[in-house]
Amino acid sequence: MIRRLALLLAAGACVQIAASEPGFAQRTTKMPKPQTVRITTKDGMVLVASYYRSTQGKDAVPVIMVHNLRGSRVDFHPLALYLQQQGFAVLVPDLRGHGESRQTRFSDRPVNVDDFNQRQYRAFLIDIEACKRYLIARNNQGELNIDKLCLVGAEFGALLSILWAHQDWQWPPLATGKQGQDVKALVLFSPKRRMYGMDCNRVLAQPVLRYTLAVYILAGAQNPEYRKEAEKIFDLIYKVRKKRLERNPQAPQVKLLLVRNVRFQGTSLIHQLKPAARQQLAARVAEFLHAQVRQRAIPWQRRSNPLEESE
Repeated sequence: MIRRLALLLAAGACVQIAASEPGFAQRTTKMPKPQTVRITTKDGMVLVASYYRSTQGKDAVPVIMVHNLRGSRVDFHPLALYLQQQGFAVLVPDLRGHGESRQTRFSDRPVNVDDFNQRQYRAFLIDIEACKRYLIARNNQGELNIDKLCLVGAEFGALLSILWAHQDWQWPPLATGKQGQDVKALVLFSPKRRMYGMDCNRVLAQPVLRYTLAVYILAGAQNPEYRKEAEKIFDLIYKVRKKRLERNPQAPQVKLLLVRNVRFQGTSLIHQLKPAARQQLAARVAEFLHAQVRQRAIPWQRRSNPLEESE
C-alpha cells in the first residue's frame, strides 16, 4: 500500500511540472517522416500502419503500439512521435476492421469491427504477429534490434499486448536461431484483466509476466473501476517479483503510475492531459523503456524469419 501511495503522489506531482512546448516532441534534429506501410497477415488481412523510423540503426529499440477497440493508430501519434525523437523505432497499426485496415487479399468487401463477434477478437493477435514480422525485416535491414521489442497498449489493446507477449515467449529457439522471446517490456495504459470475452488472468500467473518482462502500468486515478484493475494487475506481478528485486535491483521492474485528479483513461491520457502533464507522461514512458530495455546489453543479430509464410 505504501508503494502504491508513493506512486500516486508522484503521478500527481507530474501534473504540476511546467513545459515550454504544448506537444510531446521537442524536435531538435530532423527526423524521418512517418511512413504509411501495408502489412499482410497470415490470414490475408491487409493492415495499414504508420512506421516511425529511428535514426539509431541497429541500436534502435522497436515499439509496437496497440490501440483500443474501435480506436485507430492516430490515437498514439503524439506518443509515437515523442518516442521516435528519443531514438525508438515505432510501428502503429490500425487493427483489422479499424481505421484504414478494411481490406483482405481475398475480397473487396470492407471489413468492419462492428461485424465481429467476440470469438473473432482473437484474430487481433494475428495482427500483432504480422507487425513483428514486418519489424524482423527492418531488423535485417539494420534499422533496429528486434530482440529489444516493446509493446505499448491502451485498454483492450493493453489486454491484447499482455496475451501476445506471453504468446511470443512460448516459441522456443530453433537450431537456426530465435523465433520468439523478443518482447522485453510492456507499457499498459488503463489495462483490465477481462474485456470483450478475452481474459489474461491465467497469463498474469505465468513466469513470463511474473518475472521476465518489465511492466509499466498507467491509469487515471479518479475512475474507481480502472484504478482498481490497474492496482490489481500491479499487485499480481509485484508481490511475486518483490523478493527478486530486493536481491537484484537490476531485474526487470514493474511500476504503477496513477494520474491524480484524472478520470479519463487509455490514450485519452495522451491527448487530454494539460500540456505539461502530457510532456511528463511521455518522458516517463521513454525513461522506463530506456532504463529497462535500451540499456540492456542485447547484441543485434540478423534473423531468419520463421513467422514468414511460405510462398
